[in-house]
Amino acid sequence: VSRYGERAVDKIFELTGGSAFYIQRFCCQLVEYMNAQRAPVVTEADVEQVRETFLDRLAAKDFDGLESSGYTEDDAFTSEEYRTVLLAIARASRNQAATMGAIRDEYHGPRLEELLDDLVMRDVVRRASGTYVIVVHLYRDWLLKNYGTSPGVRAR
Repeated sequence: VSRYGERAVDKIFELTGGSAFYIQRFCCQLVEYMNAQRAPVVTEADVEQVRETFLDRLAAKDFDGLESSGYTEDDAFTSEEYRTVLLAIARASRNQAATMGAIRDEYHGPRLEELLDDLVMRDVVRRASGTYVIVVHLYRDWLLKNYGTSPGVRAR
């Protein structure tokens, strides 16, 4: 018998994008929460509650691997360039995949297609049928929480 009820496992996988790093970090918070609640079963509501508090504990450094290519070449993109494009995708997508038109409405910088191709290649973003989605939904949610939802707000 699983300690995870309803769609809790599916929700954790969606939030973390299946990344072992983010699964471990999120589940550590989840275990602490479940112990404090003395709850024997994890529900979707529990996952959502932990997501809300976990977003407040996360910082930019927790997403270094998503915002940096690790390249050392002169033409590599900066973390700020990545974050600006990823913020545009987050704003354009919400709970659906973002179209290129919606991303362009949010992003006003250079080299958009190159940045998107790089993010897709590194599996930070997934492209399907001409739309884009950030793989780690915790990151999308963190971006929206910390950098706002209105266009024109630049990533810090």
